[in-house]
Amino acid sequence: MAAALPLSGRVAIVTGASRGIGRAIATHLASLGAFLVLGYSSNSVAADQLASQLNSSSDQPPRAVSVRADVSDADAVKFLFDAAESAFGGRAHIFIACAGVLDDKYPTLAATTDEDWDRTFAVNTRGAFLCCREAANRLVRGGGGRIVCITSSSVVSLRPRHAAYVASKAAVEAMVKVLAKEMKGTGITANCVAPGPVATEMFFAGKSDEWVKRIVEECPLGRLGEVEDIAPVVGFLCTDGGEWVNGQVLRLGFRIPVICLTNHPSLCVFATAVHDQEEGFLELGSATHKQLRWLWLLTSAVIQGKWQWKCIDPMADTLPLSGRIAIITGTACGMGLGVAVHLASLGAFLVLGDCSDSPHLEQLVTKLNASIDLPPRAIALLVDIYVGVVKSLFDAVESTFGGRAHIIVTCAAICDYDYPFLAETSEEVWDHTLVVNARGSFLCC
Repeated sequence: MAAALPLSGRVAIVTGASRGIGRAIATHLASLGAFLVLGYSSNSVAADQLASQLNSSSDQPPRAVSVRADVSDADAVKFLFDAAESAFGGRAHIFIACAGVLDDKYPTLAATTDEDWDRTFAVNTRGAFLCCREAANRLVRGGGGRIVCITSSSVVSLRPRHAAYVASKAAVEAMVKVLAKEMKGTGITANCVAPGPVATEMFFAGKSDEWVKRIVEECPLGRLGEVEDIAPVVGFLCTDGGEWVNGQVLRLGFRIPVICLTNHPSLCVFATAVHDQEEGFLELGSATHKQLRWLWLLTSAVIQGKWQWKCIDPMADTLPLSGRIAIITGTACGMGLGVAVHLASLGAFLVLGDCSDSPHLEQLVTKLNASIDLPPRAIALLVDIYVGVVKSLFDAVESTFGGRAHIIVTCAAICDYDYPFLAETSEEVWDHTLVVNARGSFLCC
């Protein structure tokens, strides 16, 4: 009698299953005995072909169904799980989030349009959230439950012209690590698999032969990855043998560069100075204001000297930011207000933006502009950084101070103080958080 397959009797949902890595994962999970719901967004022919291939054995009931679903739509995501239950008579055990998009124009961040940013986050980040939330609520509990999100080692390599893609995948990796903790006691694990460059249609789109060649030269094995290199790793995580792997990001086939700065003489002096100045190394969490100011001055000296030792006299006549203009968002209170006060003390002119009126902000502007012998040094603007009015901050700089800004510090952010688990997070809260914290920073940058 043949031994049971590792995933025999278990149901897996795979998004982005019509091609590329998602297709290979679905095929591999089927070889391990799983029933499959093949999620796809547009390529119905490829998805149906894969389902027919997996159902080719005439002496067994259907093992796979293809389901069209836009992962950025909550109702469509729910339908994937409904399809699993109706097709196979029970809840899904495994969820693989593989649907993703990449802007094959490869713009710099400065050239990225609002529409391309929003589309990337809608699929890669919002889609992963909706899928993970549904999985957290509906996967089988008590053992065998698995959530795996396919991210990217670009989160570490930080390739230029991939800003939106990298940001969208980095958000997913952070989210999954939190989710793994929230699923404690359910028997459901949550992990990410982050491949390096893999020879897929999405990878080659928009790249020249020379660009591909350069990427291949970076790969430790001297070749691009293949989808078959990725699927077995995901398969392992989905089996009982992968139960002890939880809250992890597995980076595959990618050399992570390590830059050691402490060999530079000036930074060796810096490290020694930090050690000798106080008893032991400074821990920022417990450092005094005096220690932090000393550390800031020393750090600034190293940076401003372009890695040459240079002392800054805090009592010097010329302040470090004299004549420079800074834009700061989220300045009504908290960290933003503190940053504004500090930059002002260093001599900067300030444009202070916030989405709400604040007496603290008004008091700061009044105080900075109190001297009748000097022109105004600060103005405050009421702005929502996520609704397309970021340009007004920069316009205000030029009209008020007669030149372009030198510095922007984005402190505007929100947090849901109900602190829900991911499984309980509403779409409205998720969307609002991403719009302010991620899209707002993108627009400002």
